[in-house]
Amino acid sequence: TFTKHADGCAALWVVGQVFDLDGKPRMGLAVIAKWDGGDGIAWPNYGTPWGVLAYEIKIDNKPVELEVELQLKDFSGQVLSEPIIVRTLASCEQNVAIANFIQNHVYSP
Repeated sequence: TFTKHADGCAALWVVGQVFDLDGKPRMGLAVIAKWDGGDGIAWPNYGTPWGVLAYEIKIDNKPVELEVELQLKDFSGQVLSEPIIVRTLASCEQNVAIANFIQNHVYSP
């Protein structure tokens, strides 16, 4: 899913939430992003406009088409998800890619 960020043509973002087995937003897990020419990490928090406990990662200073690999990890660095690929768009009207993680099995840190 895509939407428009207030930065318009000044940025490209990947955002989303992490949901637990009960469908509730979860904190304490890191979203790791890798793309050609960069990488980033975000922790779901309350300081974003993308929902309760959302994460946001700025990918570029302009909307561009590229593939971003996302993966979920815990505080210790344990991988909790398979990598997913998000394809971004070079559109000022669709400069935010939304990718949510939804827990599908029991996990105990």
